[in-house]
Amino acid sequence: MKKIFLDTELSVRYGPCYAIDNLSINKAWFSYVIYFDTIVLLMAKMNKLPENLVKIEEYPINDLASLKVTELPITDPLETKLRSILFCIEREIVFCTTEGDSRSEREFLINEAGKNISESIGFLKKSFLTIDIIEFIIFDKTPVEGVFSESLLKVITEYKESDHISILRKGIEAIVEENEGNYYLTEDVKRNIQSKLIINQSKILDLLDFNKITTFDLNSLLSDGISTVGGLLTSFLPLSTILEIYTYLKNKKAISNDSEILFTLSVMYLQKIIAQNIGFEIKNNAICVN
Repeated sequence: MKKIFLDTELSVRYGPCYAIDNLSINKAWFSYVIYFDTIVLLMAKMNKLPENLVKIEEYPINDLASLKVTELPITDPLETKLRSILFCIEREIVFCTTEGDSRSEREFLINEAGKNISESIGFLKKSFLTIDIIEFIIFDKTPVEGVFSESLLKVITEYKESDHISILRKGIEAIVEENEGNYYLTEDVKRNIQSKLIINQSKILDLLDFNKITTFDLNSLLSDGISTVGGLLTSFLPLSTILEIYTYLKNKKAISNDSEILFTLSVMYLQKIIAQNIGFEIKNNAICVN
């Protein structure tokens, strides 16, 4: 069970993403909805997202009130934040806060928390890095702003109900472990992630038996030389073909345990369904994206 705890300020900031009729989207919030099973926040009772997409839980006020970290009063902002961090550490919940908005803010919180909760240093670094990597993996090339359409709700729910989500999570967890100790996504880490995805897509092409892929003429695509522009296949392959390739390789004994290949295909599939359904919503509602 993947769970994330949003600090009070973020609960308010993302209110339009879960607590109004025409739900808004932004990359950070949407990445939490996709990746996590449960989001803990301040205004859970106002939630309008379906529970089969993501479960929204109310703040555990009684649990937080029973904790004590410093001699500061319970109403002090720092004591409140430290209690939330301790609560998350004890339950292995990812902690998300406005202090994640910049490196200096992250450093300040890590230092302040570390003075009072020794295990918070590694915990906060991992939380911050996890959040960054999730958003980068899913939305590196996809502009996302606008309204949460019914079509987008449907495809993301189906994605989370499939085996794709467990493969996506394992892949992201592996990247977080490889970069343990970082508390933000450096340019080197970004390049390494992009490079691995490109290499894996090249491996995918090498592994395919084109005669067994029925949904698209890959030989024609390859002969045009467009399928590997920038090393990225996602933009050029139809959704049905990505899914067929995923199923084909997953069922091959030689590749069924290759987590990086399957992770890359799951990322491709997710990026494609988002791009297609965000595009549909923009076209039909004239939404402007940055």
